[in-house]
Amino acid sequence: MYNFFRFSIYNFDNYYLVQLKKLQYLLKV
Repeated sequence: MYNFFRFSIYNFDNYYLVQLKKLQYLLKV
């Protein structure tokens, strides 16, 4: 259960970072 929770947090962080990079890219253009 704990590992699953950590895995979910990790995936959420990655998703958030990808969205952030997309947003920065859109703002630059």
